[in-house]
Amino acid sequence: MERHQYCVFIFVLLFYSIESRFSWRYCNGRQTSDVVSIDSLNISPKPIRLPGTINIEFYTQLHGNLTGPLSVKADIWRVKKRRFTTMRTKIPGCCNYNNLCAEMSTHDECPSYLTSNNIPCTCPPTPGSFNTSVTPVTFTVAEIPLYVAMFATGNFEARIKLRDGPNKQLLLCVEVDVKILAGAQG
Repeated sequence: MERHQYCVFIFVLLFYSIESRFSWRYCNGRQTSDVVSIDSLNISPKPIRLPGTINIEFYTQLHGNLTGPLSVKADIWRVKKRRFTTMRTKIPGCCNYNNLCAEMSTHDECPSYLTSNNIPCTCPPTPGSFNTSVTPVTFTVAEIPLYVAMFATGNFEARIKLRDGPNKQLLLCVEVDVKILAGAQG
C-alpha cells in the first residue's frame, strides 16, 4: 500500500462509528469556516471488517482559493468504556502532515477515483464541488499483520483539523467515533 493510500485509509477508518453506523460531526457542533464544507459523507459496508474492502462516498464544497501548504492533524484516542468510567488513551504521533500536497505529489498519475468523478488532480484543490457518488473511493486491505490487528481493533475517538497557508488558518475540524474490527476477531 503506497503512503498516500495509507494516509487516506487511516482517515477512512476514523469515519466509522462505534454503533456500526456511520456518523461524523463538526467540532463544537458548527462548521469551522466558510471555505470548506462537507455536505455528505458515507462509508460502506457496515460494519467494516479488516481485511476487507472499504467504499467512501462524499460531497464536499470548496468555496474559496487555498494558498497552501495544507496541513492535517489528527488526534486519536483509544477508548475503553467501563461501567462507571471511560478511559481515553492518546495515540502519540499519528497522522500529522505539515504539507499534504507534498505527500500526495509522489503520484505519477491522478488516481482513477478522482478522474472518474471529474475531480481535478490539483493540490491545493481549486474551488468547486467534489462528489464521489458516481464512482466511490475504494480501498482494499488484503492482509493485516497480527501485531497491527491487535492494536487496530477497538473503539477510537478522533479530532481531525485541516489548515491552510503559512498562518495555518483553520478550514475544517471534524470529530468522529470509530469502531475497528481487524484480523480474525469479531
